[in-house]
Amino acid sequence: MSIRIEEEIAIEEMLEELNSKVADETSSVKLSRYKKLILELKKRQGELESFKNAVSANFVGTDQTNNLISMFNRVNLLLSGGFDYYYASPIVDRIRDNEDLSSERTSINMLFNEKQLDKLIKTIDCTKSLDFIKYQKDGNDKYAIWYRATPVTINLIPFERVKDKGVVVKKSRNEEIHYTEDQIGNLFSNRHGEYSNLEYRVLAKSIMQTKPFRG
Repeated sequence: MSIRIEEEIAIEEMLEELNSKVADETSSVKLSRYKKLILELKKRQGELESFKNAVSANFVGTDQTNNLISMFNRVNLLLSGGFDYYYASPIVDRIRDNEDLSSERTSINMLFNEKQLDKLIKTIDCTKSLDFIKYQKDGNDKYAIWYRATPVTINLIPFERVKDKGVVVKKSRNEEIHYTEDQIGNLFSNRHGEYSNLEYRVLAKSIMQTKPFRG
């Protein structure tokens, strides 16, 4: 799987420009400033590389359960401020039931209202442990919340609430699934779970087993 993160591309372009300036610059003050910026950009490159490795690999480690639970708690606290979302992976029930997660994948699927993406990004920017990541996969824009320094991510699947009171799930540019108001009553129920005294919203179990959300 080839992933190109937009920020990664921008950093490469900035590094190329800064290295060119360093080669031509004679002012010691400006040289020092340029070199400091280069070091900061290279540090960020390393963080992005860690994320890419986490997304690309099916990582299983001894801290797997702790990482998943810690991520789950942090994100539930983050989203308690009025966000429109639904967890879409059965693993959340296994976390709630305190089951062993050592053999689980390191990603959790979540439906997220696309109109709130900007609000989510600003909220995540205020944290010290989470990053919002946008990347390309198979020509489609993908979004994820990454728990820094771990391989754990929450994959965000955008959805839209439409005028007929239905929901359109946007798996990719070429794959949209429209659920009517009647279907929402059964599938997109306001089913809540609770873990560590934090409530979260989760899809009905029946829909999580269908192809669009399996994983």
